Amino acid sequence: MEAIDITIERRQYFNDEISGFDCPECNERLIPKDQCVMLYVIAQNDEAEFMTNAAGSAFCPNCPVVVFDKQKVSRLADIAMRHDEVEAFGIAGIVDLDAVPEEKASMQLGTDENPVPLIPFLEMKRQPILAAPKTSRNAPCPCGSGKKYKRCCGRK
Repeated sequence: MEAIDITIERRQYFNDEISGFDCPECNERLIPKDQCVMLYVIAQNDEAEFMTNAAGSAFCPNCPVVVFDKQKVSRLADIAMRHDEVEAFGIAGIVDLDAVPEEKASMQLGTDENPVPLIPFLEMKRQPILAAPKTSRNAPCPCGSGKKYKRCCGRK
């Protein structure tokens, strides 16, 4: 498997913006690699920013591009805001956990003494804040309980 350097800044795309498994800029085959990211979520009554593993991410070996699976990121946003309807979400950057100094590895990330080593994305013409798809009442709950949404997180 080819090594991917996550420390370089990249342009982000979501899989609904591209066709197939090729890079949207150079048409090279993307390399799948799950990555820790900083996800931000805007819900009806709250906003949150948190680190999570972005399963379904893929990197281009030739150009600075990363593609995220929109459905998987949407599910993470729904789980994070469990009792609040998600209106929009986005990824602020990739978290480089290897950049955390060894002496600070046991400390909490995100404090003044141990800031999150965030690799921001390159600017694009648009800022990708995505509207979250609505969960229908009879669909399985995005929290993974196995219940219908109306009988789980959709209860008022």
